[in-house]
Amino acid sequence: MIIALSFESPHGSFVDVRGEVRWNTRGLAARTPEGFGVRLHEPPREFCEFFVWAVEQSGQDSEAESVDL
Repeated sequence: MIIALSFESPHGSFVDVRGEVRWNTRGLAARTPEGFGVRLHEPPREFCEFFVWAVEQSGQDSEAESVDL
């Protein structure tokens, strides 16, 4: 399933990102918990800037340094 997210970032730029919903059920991957996530298709620079801003706002600055965008 393909999804699309479009929003205006706090910096005022328009962010348009697309991705695929991925899910996991028990027995398929022992190291991955059951649930779902979204795999982004080459996120644009605006999304990366928004993501860094969001991590900084959450007070997890030390983890922001380890995020590989």
